[in-house]
Amino acid sequence: MTSLQYKSDLNFNRVLSLDSVSPWLVIKPEYAWLAVFILGLFFAIASLVLSYHWNRFMIEKVVLAKASLIYFLVSVVLIVAMIISLTIYLNSL
Repeated sequence: MTSLQYKSDLNFNRVLSLDSVSPWLVIKPEYAWLAVFILGLFFAIASLVLSYHWNRFMIEKVVLAKASLIYFLVSVVLIVAMIISLTIYLNSL
């Protein structure tokens, strides 16, 4: 008896690496830094809006101070990680 099996042309065992994707992901450094600047600007505007609303409608100062500290610390860590990642990416081109 022969078994009917579908043979795929795709190789799913291959690990997706930067070398196999890099022809489609090449970004000019000017555009990459522009994207970082736009994201940073969006973050600054959103932070100002959130700060205004937090200060206007706050319930307790201690809760507001703790939430603001956590929000800004996490945000700064993420922005620094984004800048470091972009620098490493651009140096690897």
